Amino acid sequence: MKENPHLVVEEELMQWANCTQRGRLIKWLDSNHIDYYVGIGGRICTTPDAPNGRPRANDDKPVRFL
Repeated sequence: MKENPHLVVEEELMQWANCTQRGRLIKWLDSNHIDYYVGIGGRICTTPDAPNGRPRANDDKPVRFL
């Protein structure tokens, strides 16, 4: 069982990216504009929402507040 269900851990990310090396994983995350965190021991993790992208400040679409 995963320690924190709100994180996608390095092993899962490596499966998604089809890589086995941390350096290649970081390059893959960067090239796909996926935000990530470097944790204890250099381990990579992210949130489940990060691969889906996030709104950027320079998006052409206007932001609507309800």
